[in-house]
Amino acid sequence: DLRSPLSGVYGVLQTVRMAPVDEEKKQQLLAMAEKSAADVLQMIESLLQLHRFKQGKSSAAREVVQPYLLLAELVKPLAASLGEKKLKLMNALAPDWQINTDVALLRHVLRNLLTNAIKYSRPEGEIRIAAAGQNPPAIAVSDTGVGMDARQVAAVLGQARAVSTTGTGGEKGSGLVLAICREMLHNEGGALLVQSEPGKGSTFTIQLPANHAVSP
Repeated sequence: DLRSPLSGVYGVLQTVRMAPVDEEKKQQLLAMAEKSAADVLQMIESLLQLHRFKQGKSSAAREVVQPYLLLAELVKPLAASLGEKKLKLMNALAPDWQINTDVALLRHVLRNLLTNAIKYSRPEGEIRIAAAGQNPPAIAVSDTGVGMDARQVAAVLGQARAVSTTGTGGEKGSGLVLAICREMLHNEGGALLVQSEPGKGSTFTIQLPANHAVSP
């Protein structure tokens, strides 16, 4: 899973260094290398986070957070990727909704689900983030993208081996990052739920432990 994107970066760098390419083509190749490098970094970060959780070394510092504001923060660095595919992102979370949770965990999983939704969304599609429960608190990330078949869903749920796929813009994906997010949530007593159908998009629901809700 790490070899594929790294090979892509290496191949692009070799082409830029050795082959005569015009400036426009050079920029396209470098953009491809940048995306591949970002995939590697995302995967490594997820593996490191999972290792910390498994070893009990995560700070797991819980604090009261407003998911609406957290999402707004996470979307900012993804604006360029959303713009490339002309995707519409809807933040349907209530601005005043608060939960008492491990913010680092929620931020990590939510960021990966957003990145995944962008990767597999068709141009001019829609991504919607909404509350899916209060006790236990849950957040659903839905897209109108290519969807997944039963084997791919099983891989995310840990019931089958992760399979490599390609995003609508040629992005590489292994499914491993989503499986890691599921493990991280499970380790904390939560869950990652998946509903998907080929050609009809996907909905990933982050279900946090019941004790992460804010008491009325």
